[in-house]
Amino acid sequence: MQTGRESKLVAVLKDGEPQGKVDLSECPPGEEFIYLGRCRFPYLWQGEERVEYEEQEGFHTVNGKVYGVDLDKVDIESITDPDDILGVDLSGKHLQYLSNFPGLLALAAHDVEENQMSHLAEASQLRSLDLGLNQGITDAGLTHVAGLSDLRWINLLKTPITDAGLAHLAGLVKLSILWVSNTQITGAGLKYLAGLSGLEQLGLAGTDISDSDLALLASLTNLKYLDIRSTKITDAGVERLQQALPGCDISV
Repeated sequence: MQTGRESKLVAVLKDGEPQGKVDLSECPPGEEFIYLGRCRFPYLWQGEERVEYEEQEGFHTVNGKVYGVDLDKVDIESITDPDDILGVDLSGKHLQYLSNFPGLLALAAHDVEENQMSHLAEASQLRSLDLGLNQGITDAGLTHVAGLSDLRWINLLKTPITDAGLAHLAGLVKLSILWVSNTQITGAGLKYLAGLSGLEQLGLAGTDISDSDLALLASLTNLKYLDIRSTKITDAGVERLQQALPGCDISV
């Protein structure tokens, strides 16, 4: 008798050329993002067996239908069907246009300043938010992210946030992926992750955490990947953590 889930390998193509296959065997449609080409925002898989991606003059299409746009290349007035836009790549000066896209699920933003971050609250359905590498991101600015309760994925890599900023993410209980590597996070701030029991991937590389923080990390029992490179966690600490999280791939 056959057991387990049926294998679901989704073929990904870019401009007609095969890019490989993605294993989505355990993922129901509408729940898993796929990164396509060099696009900075992901595509929410809808159950297709084949995903063919193209980018032309700032418009991103999957299987012939526009799903995303790069506002650094496309004039906002030229977008005829904003309701169809699920993903947007933009600079901070364009955050004011987020309300134009009521179905927006994925956002990648660069050159963002604190005084522009209030517009993030207008994207209430967001599931994926990439603010990585923005030196203008602040702890106070993250208050506008705190209410985005559908978020599954947040990238804050190499931003100047501290534990105070992490506190604003504590209520985002649907988060499965969080990247805060190379920030000013310390072990004291990890308490704000305690309620995020659904976390599957966590990036803490280059942060000020140590063996004294292992108990909290060990409590995140759904973790499948943990990046703790360039931290103060010792080899002995890594061994204890691996014993507590046997199903987790720990990068050291």
